Amino acid sequence: MKCCGILIFFLLISQCTFSDSSFIRVRLYSNQSCLEVTCSDTVDIFDPGTAQDIAAGFLSTRFSIVQNGTSMKMVYSSDESPTLCFNLPPEIVIEPGNSGKISVNGNEYRGSIFVRNKGGDSPSIEVINILDIEDYIRGTIRSEISPAWPQEAIKAHIVAARTYALYQMQNRKKEFFDVEANVLSQVYQGCAGEDSAADELIRATKGEFLTYRNEVAQVFYHSCCGGYTEDSLDVWGISIPYLKSVRCPFCKDSPPFYWERKFTSNEIQEMMKRNGLNLGSIIKIWIKRTSRTGRIMKLGIRGTDGEEEITGERFRRIMGYSVIPSTLFTIEQRSREEFIFTGRGYGHGVGMCQWGARGMALSGYDYREILRYYYPGTKINRMDVANNR
Repeated sequence: MKCCGILIFFLLISQCTFSDSSFIRVRLYSNQSCLEVTCSDTVDIFDPGTAQDIAAGFLSTRFSIVQNGTSMKMVYSSDESPTLCFNLPPEIVIEPGNSGKISVNGNEYRGSIFVRNKGGDSPSIEVINILDIEDYIRGTIRSEISPAWPQEAIKAHIVAARTYALYQMQNRKKEFFDVEANVLSQVYQGCAGEDSAADELIRATKGEFLTYRNEVAQVFYHSCCGGYTEDSLDVWGISIPYLKSVRCPFCKDSPPFYWERKFTSNEIQEMMKRNGLNLGSIIKIWIKRTSRTGRIMKLGIRGTDGEEEITGERFRRIMGYSVIPSTLFTIEQRSREEFIFTGRGYGHGVGMCQWGARGMALSGYDYREILRYYYPGTKINRMDVANNR
């Protein structure tokens, strides 16, 4: 177990890429003042700055980590002893024994837990889960795709998700973590996100990821494209050769393919105000610029107190991503008080359409063909092959 601890120590202080290690660092929590930790087995707790043990073979099944100024302290008790408290350094690693699991604030995780106090008077404890990338993919399945979908669609998603993670590992090696556990990266739930049937598919595609010209591809995916995927240049202003728009006739039967939302002028005014746009009562909303697929790049909003031009993505963010599912919509103003948004698809539209991948799988395409369709020009590589070059 100590050997694994030393590896984690070097992961935290060095510039490891996927070719050096298959371990990924997932930020679970930020700006916490207290953590409740539960262990299914013994744990080792050590200081990653010195690699010195703080508690070896620690047997307490439950303890708390509390912010203590710029440092931290541990509070624990058992049936045999009263409540005890002792100081901790600003950074610690909690490493399970015998393939055990660690629960933080009620959520169970594989691998090790890195806890650090970032400093400051406000809550500043940060928690990072360090685990094998294959276990990380297991923990994202239930959040990112339905385990009941066709196997080839799930396998395509697994390869895309692994590629996304590897790209982040390669490009964020100077930071304390590679990915977030939320929608800012891929939603990761730890053990709660796992599915036994999907585990078999993860093993079947173990280590597979996408490359473009022998480099890890920067891939994205979304729920439903609404008929055409989007060019990354039109969404984020970045031209990526394998993230161009492709026609997608495979997602037409999906629930989010068509949608409609109705808002009053006052409802839109309130959402704008919450996001710092004090335009007064909304008089008019109009489309100013679209991409080649019809997605809104710029729209204008006029109110009694001013006028603003914003991007379609910002409008989605202001109104709520589930409220305005995509930027592929039209606007109908039936009166000064009522606006109707009619659209297609769910998500940013870049990369693989998940509902489209499902449709392709149902039509007999395998996961390699699905990936080639949505990421043209990429190739599937394996981590063990890449590491041996």
